[in-house]
Amino acid sequence: MLNSRSSLAQRTSLIWEPTSATTPPRQVAAQSIIALEAEILAILENPLQPGETISAGYQRLENELGRAFARLTIADARELQRRISNPTADDVLVARFGRMVLERRQRLIRFLADAPRRAAMQGRVR
Repeated sequence: MLNSRSSLAQRTSLIWEPTSATTPPRQVAAQSIIALEAEILAILENPLQPGETISAGYQRLENELGRAFARLTIADARELQRRISNPTADDVLVARFGRMVLERRQRLIRFLADAPRRAAMQGRVR
């Protein structure tokens, strides 16, 4: 039973934390389970390089995010896709991701959704 609760808590953005035996539980934000979150956030916050055009800079950003997303486990890719699809006000990573133009966001979201197929093609299951 504890294991199913743990996995459920990892898959949701909120978990229930009991306060005591007599008081009802309260909602608290769950810790992120995405292993590369700091790296992804750093990529999203990376400014343009000197002399780089806006178009080239955002193409570089998309390529760097794609490489980082390719290293995510299937579970982390699904979690990030869920977070992007259901944004919360306090999710900095999703807010930064949302600043990109729609076409880039859609391509990267499709790339996240494609994680199981890529893993199967590489002969690995994570």
